[in-house]
Amino acid sequence: MIVPEIPDNEVSRLRALQATGLLDTDREAVFENLTQLIAMSFDVPIVAISLIDKNRQWFKSIQGLDACETHRDISFCGHVVFHDSALIVEDARLDERFHDNPLVAGEPNIVFYAGVPIAFKYENQTYAIGSLCLIDQQARTLTDRQLVVLKQFAKQVEETINTRLETIITTNESAIKSQFLANMTHELRTPVSAVISMLEVIKLNADDDILMKQVSIAEKSAHIGLSVIEDILTFSRIDAGEINVLQEEFRLAECFLDLMNMFENANKTSQKQFLFAHDWDASLIVKGDEAKLKQVLFNILSNADKFTFTGEIQVLAHIEIIESNLVKLHCTISDTGIGMTEQQRRNLFQPFQQFETQADRRFGGSGLGLSISQALISAMGGNITVSSHEGKGSTFSFDVMLETVSTDGHVTKQADNNEFDSLSQLNVLVVEDDMTNTIIAEHLLSHLNISYESVSNGIEGLAALQKTQFDLILLDCQMPEMDGYEMSRQIRLGHSGCNPSTIPIIALTANSLQADREECVAAGMNDFLSKPINIEELTRKIYLNTLNA
Repeated sequence: MIVPEIPDNEVSRLRALQATGLLDTDREAVFENLTQLIAMSFDVPIVAISLIDKNRQWFKSIQGLDACETHRDISFCGHVVFHDSALIVEDARLDERFHDNPLVAGEPNIVFYAGVPIAFKYENQTYAIGSLCLIDQQARTLTDRQLVVLKQFAKQVEETINTRLETIITTNESAIKSQFLANMTHELRTPVSAVISMLEVIKLNADDDILMKQVSIAEKSAHIGLSVIEDILTFSRIDAGEINVLQEEFRLAECFLDLMNMFENANKTSQKQFLFAHDWDASLIVKGDEAKLKQVLFNILSNADKFTFTGEIQVLAHIEIIESNLVKLHCTISDTGIGMTEQQRRNLFQPFQQFETQADRRFGGSGLGLSISQALISAMGGNITVSSHEGKGSTFSFDVMLETVSTDGHVTKQADNNEFDSLSQLNVLVVEDDMTNTIIAEHLLSHLNISYESVSNGIEGLAALQKTQFDLILLDCQMPEMDGYEMSRQIRLGHSGCNPSTIPIIALTANSLQADREECVAAGMNDFLSKPINIEELTRKIYLNTLNA
């Protein structure tokens, strides 16, 4: 037996082979279908796409043989790679190179072999990385025409390898871009969220109408900035197919009122009115994705506010009962603004589309809001439409599916002011490494007359639990030394000092992805608060996880 020689360009050839990303990957239909077709075309029992690695021959696809690799020294394909040319062996038993080869003398009893190189271009050089081969257990010949056909099939294998690699590169680039956007928007979101939360603190202590007006204007501007950041992040998630719809309980009326109040307060001296009407009880609690619904409402209301100088912006909402625990929310937002042309309406839901008018350039915008809103509404099981006439305003209508929640559950219990007053009995541990967020949490807790202690990481948090009894922990997820996830796990394992291992833990997170929330639950946390922290939501979460638990 003659062992195949090593090519002079072996080091570079092996780098090229590694660059294909094929070695030790799973079977793939595109290669399996190709080798099956070749086996039928040549009427041979065994066909293989063989790649020659440093010490082995590895099969990306093989028909008729239950094997994934052999040693390189006994491979026929090693000879194809060394010579970088076709190898035809009509009867291996009579060939001095192969007659005593273990693959000839034993299983799979190779007699006939025909192999042609598989080429791959890497760093402007072309290398033979393996072979496409036909194998039979009886002697046979290969005609010149059949050799041409086999070489054409090898070209198909090469094209398939290149297409596969291009797809992987494109996917990886898209993932890198999405991750970069996610990281960048997170970095932008954090300080803007802090601004919004600090404005919330100022509002709680403001007793001056002029100051309240100024804060409301600043708050609206900050929310618009945050909305643009959220739109960029959401667009990257949509682009990557990563939109998940959360199913959480929330008060439907409050979802609307929070935004309506913000726009009303910021437009008190303008010549426009914001009107809101709904046909359900204010205490109705539904289950769905409040953050996405608010994002849709904010985008549409922002456009209505931007392009309406005088008149009304009206929000009408009603629910249609579909089943005993399922409703469809119908919402119509109309304005008396500048309206749209037919061409503008046609392009309205396309990403990066903006009105090509002086007014639009003056007001700016990312051109993503309505495209994102359409995608979010679709993800929530609904549709959105628009009607508009130039100079006469626009009307957006959309619907989404929501679950209704029984009012018997403790989560839906409406606390009265006396019950909220009893929050002053509580002692809360704040674990947050960002000084601004710590100050905000402290101000909000002070406003609720809640006692607190603040530390900056999980290690300090566990130490605080050894010395002091707390009723609840507000826990940041991302911190140095020990993050919130690990601290929560340690508490649930019993490292909670003089506190029960079941002490309620509310995660403080800048993220609202389902995966992030699942990670919090897996670490043992009870609930979540997304930044920017809102006083009403903070109050409700503390109440539900302590006095009403």
